[in-house]
Amino acid sequence: MEAKIRPVLSIVMPVYNEEEVVETVIRDIHAAILSKLPGSELLAIDDGSKDRTPFILDDLADRYPQLIPFHKENGGHGSALLFGLERARGEHIFLMDSDGQTDPFDFWTLWEKRHESDFVTGVRAERHDPRHRLLIARFLRSFIPMLFGVRCRDANIPFKLMTRDFWEKIKPRIPEGTLTPSLFLSLAAKKVAIGVIETDVRHLPRETGECTIRYGRLVRFCGRAFWQFLKFRFVEWKRIEPAPQVSEK
Repeated sequence: MEAKIRPVLSIVMPVYNEEEVVETVIRDIHAAILSKLPGSELLAIDDGSKDRTPFILDDLADRYPQLIPFHKENGGHGSALLFGLERARGEHIFLMDSDGQTDPFDFWTLWEKRHESDFVTGVRAERHDPRHRLLIARFLRSFIPMLFGVRCRDANIPFKLMTRDFWEKIKPRIPEGTLTPSLFLSLAAKKVAIGVIETDVRHLPRETGECTIRYGRLVRFCGRAFWQFLKFRFVEWKRIEPAPQVSEK
């Protein structure tokens, strides 16, 4: 039987209750990336959406053959991201959110640098997020150098490009049930990838929906995430073989 050709690029995009914007986001991804990069695919991971998102994804898949929708029980953004990463077949893997706050045309800023590093990440120079997200980001920028001895300008941005080799190497160090795998990927890259590249990308105001998170739930989430953060530092971090030291760009 003839072996399947591996795609050049897999885009992994978790989706949850984005009926108002997901069609626009996918249309923009197709115009910006899929139509211009032969051998690319978009994996849209529906994380148990309760609105019309699943039906919209299935309908769009009939129009865009490169779109591959998956439907799973709700497990949170981290669960959906890992689900997609496990199914991504591309030589390069690009992570992107479905809320319309990042511009898929900025993908090319990262793609142009793919031969310079196994890990190229965007940086939101100006963020348009609720206050609690900005406080968490400030905490991470301060705390990561203290615990890990590295600096990440925007560790948890959902706009990252990595090689398959990098993902396969770091996959065993990302525990099942991780709430913030995107954050752990950024940290691991600082130890594994040679010359991690961080480049500014646009961050757009959210045009649909609103933040409805309950602060009690937020506190519980942060508590669990922080415990996993510490466990990653003192268990998995020690098991990651560092790359040769080079100056970062």
